[in-house]
Order: sequence, then C-alpha cells, then structure tokens
Amino acid sequence: MSAQIPYAGNPKNIDPGIRVSAVTKSDTAELNARGLYVGTAGDLVITTLEGNDVTFKNVPAGAVLPIYAYKVKQATTAADIVALDVI
Repeated sequence: MSAQIPYAGNPKNIDPGIRVSAVTKSDTAELNARGLYVGTAGDLVITTLEGNDVTFKNVPAGAVLPIYAYKVKQATTAADIVALDVI
C-alpha cells in the first residue's frame, strides 16, 4: 500500500476541511480523506492509512467523523458520504 499520510508534519491539525468531494464506495479506489460526513445513516466501513479495515456501526445521519480514511469500502451501508480534504 502506498498511502500518503496527510499533514504528517502536524498530526494534530484540527483546522476545518477546505476541499470536499462526494465519495464513491469502492474496495480499490484510494480516497485519502481526513474526515467524512455521513448524509444517510448506516454502517461505515473504511480502510485506514495503515491498511486496517474498520467498521463504524450505526453512524447517524449528519455525523462528521474526524478520521483519516484511505478507502470507503463497498460494504458501507451509509450513503451520501462527503470526503473532507481529499489529498
């Protein structure tokens, strides 16, 4: 895996996202986002920058998760997901 670690010089960066894009769920497409907005409730399955798959169960609609997401997997049941600060 060749994930680029965003903001490596300042891992505690809590500035608001300035670049956003709609997320297409994929088991292969790299996303590299530093946060995710969930528009429709459901489970969110991501791959972390370290390559681990993690499931966030029952994420409510309107939630903003301040996480680095390398991929948003097909198994995700949440929808209308927007990525923050895609690099």
